[in-house]
Amino acid sequence: MGNIFPGVSRSLENHFRKDLYFCVVHAVEPPVAADDEDDLDDPVERMLKKTGCLEKHFSVQECIAETKDWRKCQKQVQDFKECMDIYKKKGGNTAINK
Repeated sequence: MGNIFPGVSRSLENHFRKDLYFCVVHAVEPPVAADDEDDLDDPVERMLKKTGCLEKHFSVQECIAETKDWRKCQKQVQDFKECMDIYKKKGGNTAINK
């Protein structure tokens, strides 16, 4: 299967694929951003909070939950990608991309 999130690392893409599947199949409500890092059980969410892009991540999840079609969420995916690009340009830890 091809890369559905251009410019996003394979491990992050795999995380999204799992989220996409869960949201579409189970039609769950998107998670609410936690105020405290300790409230985030998911290590990927903890990393995304450090980047400042967690809300963009949740926006992608919310769109997918509402539309049930990730292809209709390209604006949210692009916004998330741009946020991550800004983080990387500021010298953010690129370990999230591996």
